[in-house]
Amino acid sequence: MTAKREKDEPTYPIGSVDKALRLVVLVSEHPAGIRIGEVAAVLSVAPSTAHRLLQMLVHRGFARQDPDTKAYYPGETLDRLSDQRERVRQVSRPILARLVEEFGETVHLCLLDGWLALTIVSVESPHLLRVGNREGHAQPAVS
Repeated sequence: MTAKREKDEPTYPIGSVDKALRLVVLVSEHPAGIRIGEVAAVLSVAPSTAHRLLQMLVHRGFARQDPDTKAYYPGETLDRLSDQRERVRQVSRPILARLVEEFGETVHLCLLDGWLALTIVSVESPHLLRVGNREGHAQPAVS
């Protein structure tokens, strides 16, 4: 048997995918911005390759480039993926809207946070007399 692979490296690694994923992590770890030269050095690639990789991240929203400084920053796709609650909001809002349509009542989606129920999504009923939007509010989960 051969020596144990370093850090359980996959049997059939794909170098380009590895570089792209390392770059996503690198950009996310530099909220103050990172430049092409730094990326090229860390990934051990030519600056032209670093530029092309960064441009793909920009294209997909994983990074954004400041037109004045030319530095790259985490993009909205990274922000969205790293905020699990935002993903839950996006997925659940249309479902809650259908419940409001069907039952005519305000619907809340809450997460249990210790002894508190934290409302993360609210879709209000169309009626004048209704329970209001409670997004962001926490209340005791039990009384």
